[in-house]
Amino acid sequence: MNRNSIPYLMMIFSYISTILAGVLYFIIFVPSNSQLSGQNNSIWIVIYYLIIILLFTALLYFLFKKKKSTYVKIFYYIVTFYILLFAISVVISIFLFFTNLIVNIILSFSIGGLLSFLALYRIWNRDWLILDISGIIISSFSAAIIAIYIGLIPIIILSLILIFYDFISVNITKHMVTLAEETTKNNIPALFIFPEQEKFVIGEGERNGIMLGLGDSTIPTMIILATFYQFSILGLILTTIFTLIGLFILIIFSSKRRPLPGLPFLNTFALIGLSITYLMSFKII
Repeated sequence: MNRNSIPYLMMIFSYISTILAGVLYFIIFVPSNSQLSGQNNSIWIVIYYLIIILLFTALLYFLFKKKKSTYVKIFYYIVTFYILLFAISVVISIFLFFTNLIVNIILSFSIGGLLSFLALYRIWNRDWLILDISGIIISSFSAAIIAIYIGLIPIIILSLILIFYDFISVNITKHMVTLAEETTKNNIPALFIFPEQEKFVIGEGERNGIMLGLGDSTIPTMIILATFYQFSILGLILTTIFTLIGLFILIIFSSKRRPLPGLPFLNTFALIGLSITYLMSFKII
C-alpha cells in the first residue's frame, strides 16, 4: 500500500465511524414520541450560533497571537473531558441496565471519568491515535445533541452559511489555517490527525500527515442525523452516501497537501443528499 494513501484511508474510516456513532447516540437520546417538543426551529438560533462561532474564533486567534496558548489549552482540555465523560458514560450505562439506577449512574460516571482522564493523559503525551478516537466520540456526540434539539431548517441555514465562512477563513483571511497550526503545535484536542506512519508525534512533522477539524465531521454528521429524524432510514442512507462522495472529492483535491476548507465539499453534498431525500419522500422524483 502506498504510504501516502494511509492518512486518507484513516480519514474515511474515522468519518464513517463518526456517522455510525452519531446514529447510535441519536437513537439513544431521541424521544420515543413522534415529534421533538424541545426542538428549536427559530431563525434566531442560527444567529446565536454564528455569533458564538465568530466570537470564539476571534478570541482563540487573539490568545494565540498574544502567546497565551496555555489558556486555550486549559479550556479545551476541560471541555474535552466534560464531553468525553458524558459520551462514554451514556454508552456504559446501557451495559449496566441490570443494576439499580443509582448504582448504574455511579458506575457509569466513575468508569467514564476514568477513561476520559486516561484519554486526555494520552493526548497530553501527544498520542495521535487516542486524539482521533476522542475526536470520533466528541463529533458524534455533539452532532447527535444538536440534531435533536435544533430543527432541520435552522440546521440547513447554518450549514449553508458555514460553507461560505469556511471558504473565506481558509482561502482568503487564512485565519483558520493559523488556528489549525497553533492548535497542532500546542497539542490542543480540536482536530483529527492522520499520519503516514505509526511512529508519529503530534506537533512534529505534520507535513507527514493530514489534519481535519472536528467541525468538518460534526456539522455534516449533524445534517445526516437531522435528515434521519425527519425522513427516517431513507434520509440517513442518502445523506451519508452523498457526504462520503463529498469526502472523496475533498481527498482528491487535497492530494497536493495545501490547506483546503472541508465544509464546502462536505456540507454541500450532505445538503444535496437531503434535497434528494426530500424530493423522493414527496414523490417529486
